[in-house]
Amino acid sequence: MAQLQRMLLVFLAAAAVMSSTSSSSGEQGETVRWPGQSAYKEKADSLPISADDALALLKSKATTHPHRYFYKRALLLVGDCYFFPFILSKTELRLEGYYVSGTTGRIEFRKSSLTIDKNQPRLPPEAFSEIDVVN
Repeated sequence: MAQLQRMLLVFLAAAAVMSSTSSSSGEQGETVRWPGQSAYKEKADSLPISADDALALLKSKATTHPHRYFYKRALLLVGDCYFFPFILSKTELRLEGYYVSGTTGRIEFRKSSLTIDKNQPRLPPEAFSEIDVVN
């Protein structure tokens, strides 16, 4: 009986950890790293694809995509992705644009009407209305 109780406690503890992990990532959204921050450099250095390589991939693949115009420099790291905005303004940074995975090279065009503030460390959980895979 004691062994069954221990197994039940282990199971419940594991379930609680899994539940808190999945809800915290879903509630808070992806981590945002800004150029000039040490976290940006550390993350970029850990990725197999550099920002320059991501730009080269994007230039080669986005030529036939309807949203083929984009800012020619990665402005953020969002999770493991370099972010190349579609629309750039002096007053706000809109989240719509190309996201190139620094691990796989996968290119997505993510649609969003939301903007991000310089001090915002994470995206909102429902930041994108649509995600279109480019490659």
